[in-house]
Amino acid sequence: MALGFLLKAQTALAVSNEQHAINTFDGYCVQNKDDYSNIPPLAEAMGAMELPEEMLNADPAMRKLGGGGYGLRYEGLVFLIGFVNGGGCTVMSTGLKPAELDRLLKQFYGAEFLRKLDEGIQTTSFYTVRDPGPNQGVMFSIVAPKPEVGMDGATIGIVPRKAVESVLSNR
Repeated sequence: MALGFLLKAQTALAVSNEQHAINTFDGYCVQNKDDYSNIPPLAEAMGAMELPEEMLNADPAMRKLGGGGYGLRYEGLVFLIGFVNGGGCTVMSTGLKPAELDRLLKQFYGAEFLRKLDEGIQTTSFYTVRDPGPNQGVMFSIVAPKPEVGMDGATIGIVPRKAVESVLSNR
């Protein structure tokens, strides 16, 4: 009887890969959305490895605006964290379920789904936060490969309100 209770308690306390991804995303991207210069010291303190410049320069926005990226081992998972100065910040890993990330974005940030783009081998879902608060006006995204591609994983991203407003004002 006691063993059954302990097993149920451990199961209830189990944290999913998606929850670890949201925790990492929140700590690196969401909490630093207005000043990504806080990310490098945090990454270094957590033992993250800086990504090679060749890898960072594969991103056109990174080449133009600069930024940084790190590989982080956390709770048995490997996360790639990238940020573009004046732009967005992302966390990616394998084994993440987009539907669960969708649920967590809505639960923790009050994110509202906007639209889904079908882009060849992947899909991108966009979200915003309308409620007043520190995340009002930000744009969240989840990028995931289509099932038929045979890959798993996802990328969670944030574009701060200032960057969203800048894009919208240049239309």
